[in-house]
Amino acid sequence: MMVDGIGMDVSHFLAKWPIFIRIFMEASYDSLKKERFFRNILKGIEIQLFDKVIIPPDENIRIYRLTNYMDGTNGVYRWNYVGRGKNWGYNPSELSCTPFYSSLVLIDSDRIRNWYKELDALYPYSKRELELVKSSSCNSGEGRLLAKLSSHLHFHSKKNKKISDEEKLFFNQYIKEKLLSSDAWIGDNAYQGIVGQRQIILHAAFLNNEQEWQDVLKKHFENFVKAVEKDWPNTSHYYKWHQLAFAGRYLALSAKFGVHEKVQRDLYRYLYKTVANAWDGDNEKAVSNYGWGEPKFYNYEDWVNWKIQK
Repeated sequence: MMVDGIGMDVSHFLAKWPIFIRIFMEASYDSLKKERFFRNILKGIEIQLFDKVIIPPDENIRIYRLTNYMDGTNGVYRWNYVGRGKNWGYNPSELSCTPFYSSLVLIDSDRIRNWYKELDALYPYSKRELELVKSSSCNSGEGRLLAKLSSHLHFHSKKNKKISDEEKLFFNQYIKEKLLSSDAWIGDNAYQGIVGQRQIILHAAFLNNEQEWQDVLKKHFENFVKAVEKDWPNTSHYYKWHQLAFAGRYLALSAKFGVHEKVQRDLYRYLYKTVANAWDGDNEKAVSNYGWGEPKFYNYEDWVNWKIQK
């Protein structure tokens, strides 16, 4: 059930929109006005986060919590959600593990980096604290790696320190094998291209000049292009676009840091062909309908035009 007049949920907003806005900002390099517009949005997200969303620790609860919605509304989220059963939902502040899979550090703010230092220092969350936030991701190895990287990741390379041995250990234990697995872009795994730790690891690999991580990412995308060139099974359009966004960001950072190898050329050709076909082609399955009653469209150009006119 949708409720009018409240903000977007923090879990989707903080996971996706900082990276989306950064991409828009960097794509506006030819227009100072556009670049400033998107930079101001990132600053606005930071202000909104600290003014409306974050609930600081108190004498009874030592951890940071979040409201469930970006405007500070803290009502139930996803009540009676499909597949979860009747009377299921997230109670107030039960989305508070969102920072451990968000792209907030891509705002490039000292205030956010310092906040992540505090989050990292709270480890481990107690059983009671995990019950308060309805998730174990605050204690997961992947979540801890994101918090550690987010406490020091800068977009000015001179300010970046080397990846620590502890961060390398977390990467090897929790991330490397998943990136190199044959199903790393299949089904729910494709969703990790945006929602999860992969974007932050990707940025750290280049911004912190971590060659071993770059090598793993290179192998990931070599495997990806070979595997999906003819077929990409068991993955919805929606999830595919998350992996494609991950691939696009890999190309952008490769170009920025002067990395030009065969995998970049192969990946570019695949992305260009795939995006062009999705934009103005005639797809076998509708790209637009997720069961919410809107008309079906079989390419993104028609869907976007319909959205704009609406």
